[in-house]
Amino acid sequence: MKRSINTAVKMIVQPNVWPLSLFTFIFLISFALLQLHGANPPAEPVNKQNRTISGLNMKMVYVEPGTFTMGSPGEADQDEDETPHKVTISSGYWICIYEVKQREYRAVINENPSSFKGDNLPVESVNWYDAVNFCEKLNEREAASLPPGYVYRLPTEAEWEYAARGGKKSRGFKYSGGDDLAAVGWYVGNSGNVTHEPGTKLPNELGIYDMSGNVAEWCHDWYEKYGSAGQQDPSGAEENNSYRVIRGGAWDGNPRGCRPADRDFYLPGSPNIDIGFRVVLAPRISKNVRHSAN
Repeated sequence: MKRSINTAVKMIVQPNVWPLSLFTFIFLISFALLQLHGANPPAEPVNKQNRTISGLNMKMVYVEPGTFTMGSPGEADQDEDETPHKVTISSGYWICIYEVKQREYRAVINENPSSFKGDNLPVESVNWYDAVNFCEKLNEREAASLPPGYVYRLPTEAEWEYAARGGKKSRGFKYSGGDDLAAVGWYVGNSGNVTHEPGTKLPNELGIYDMSGNVAEWCHDWYEKYGSAGQQDPSGAEENNSYRVIRGGAWDGNPRGCRPADRDFYLPGSPNIDIGFRVVLAPRISKNVRHSAN
């Protein structure tokens, strides 16, 4: 990298190389800049207003890029895999304010695997591949309206936690939206052992609902214990792991599991009665994407 930059500078200051064409000069400057900044910088959308997915009325809120402490910085209920570390989300993204509902899932996939039936209840009993398939179908439906470089997909674990904490508007609550779990989420202490319509508790600082409790949510990443080193746009372990990350706690879970820092995992091919998902519209990623269970 330094060698390329030095070469470009010497071409400017040494008179014996001025006869080089303007094209060659521009090429070398561009090459040096690409080495400094990368050939494919993260896309940043022009229109950052909140969005609604057409035909489904799925509302999405924009999350500004930023840096936050991921993990648990000394919480009483923390687990050993919550090592605090700085994470930078370099591009803004949109996230659905509600977990995917059964009517939305049925409209896209034409089936409803949920155990607790109800059009406005969150879809559950879907495995990771089912959730990914839903996102891919959305991309087919909405291809003409996607910002350049952006796709519908599952959130990375870092994107999920950043949004659950309130992004740049975070007030440092214990749960997503407040310190009183009963006010912001459905868990074993108040759910009656069933799911509930998303949006019936208080939202967090970004206007997102049910990121603590109701149903746990699939994330993009393979699970691994992370360390204390800072990261930018992490997307999980390599694909030799067995489990995908789930986040957020659920209707049958305890308060500890509803904290934004709490981490859980599950076999990607296995559905569960307390696992659903929500969708983001975010920069395309290629690492660790698998589109079928085979």
